[in-house]
Amino acid sequence: MMPGLLFMLPIAIGIALIFLGFFLWSVRNGDYEDMEMPAYKMTFDQDEGDKSIQTSNGVSPVHEAGSLAVAQPADAPDPGK
Repeated sequence: MMPGLLFMLPIAIGIALIFLGFFLWSVRNGDYEDMEMPAYKMTFDQDEGDKSIQTSNGVSPVHEAGSLAVAQPADAPDPGK
């Protein structure tokens, strides 16, 4: 039991120090300065849209319909009528 502990304990301490270093690095880079804004960024309207979202014909839904809309099931009533 003792040889395993002597082998694993320094490895565990080393891993913990690495994670502590990454945490301190992210604090110094300001990753935790503004905790409110990321929650609101997704609600801002953008002209371009997400380039990763493409329809089957290769056109972004933003350019196809003018704005992103919530997908409705086929049997749902039309909200515009």
